[in-house]
Amino acid sequence: MAGISEPFALCYENGIVDLRLGVEAVSADASGAVGEQLTAAANLVCNVYTPGATTPIALTTRIINPETGIYAVRYGDPTAAVNIPAQTETDEIGPHTFVWTWATGTGAALRNETSTQVLNVIPVAAARFITALRGYLDKARKRLDTDPANYFPLGFSDAMLFSYLEGGLSIINQYQPYPTGSDVATFPWQFHNLLLDAACVVALNAQELFAIDTDLPNFGDQGHSFSLDHQAKIAAFTQKLLGRLDTMVPKFKLHFVQMGGTLTQVGPSLRFQNLISSSPAGSMFRGVYYSGN
Repeated sequence: MAGISEPFALCYENGIVDLRLGVEAVSADASGAVGEQLTAAANLVCNVYTPGATTPIALTTRIINPETGIYAVRYGDPTAAVNIPAQTETDEIGPHTFVWTWATGTGAALRNETSTQVLNVIPVAAARFITALRGYLDKARKRLDTDPANYFPLGFSDAMLFSYLEGGLSIINQYQPYPTGSDVATFPWQFHNLLLDAACVVALNAQELFAIDTDLPNFGDQGHSFSLDHQAKIAAFTQKLLGRLDTMVPKFKLHFVQMGGTLTQVGPSLRFQNLISSSPAGSMFRGVYYSGN
């Protein structure tokens, strides 16, 4: 089997997190085949690329095997030499990309497998947005188990919710006028519901794709029929949210638009007068008032 890991993980600044990978150990079946199982623990390698880095940092010597088939690296571990006397692993905000590689099979079937995890290190100030989005999006608290040995990803992890918030901020930044937000943690809390709406659009895109895969619009068997049709309802609600954003985002941004002022006296000029009179209203200068007095 290929490795099972949570693709997104989350850690607060200067925190500690366990990155886990599930890979079966070698155990031949009745035919003697070992399939895609880990050939030997010594073949397991883990490297991390910190934000903006092109050269990886090796973490292989810190891999532990807490239980059969489960391997882990404790990132931000205060007992690790790199974090003594001060934390240096999770003090850098941004995405930290972990690449696991290992050998599977034996003989002619020997090949390498790869699994990638992205750890987002974020400021604690972003936590209230994650909590608010969970209450907004997941009232039923759908089950989520990220244990590689019992993976059940129906619900939303904090890492997923943060990725939706980042996607929502990207949507807001695409609207005019110009002012943009650089990160979730510094988004003005008094307007947080706008960010939740935008994040919900991103989350519902993921839900809609899941619904397309799993819906049964019309199923019948021996006179019995039923239907599961979430996709159409999700699509309709997403369009409703997008319409609300079209109205609210420009109004929100106008709170942060600043314009200077200047007074210019223009002398009589037939050329300038013809330019003004022939131009559509509002097409010349944004924020400029023209008077003939």
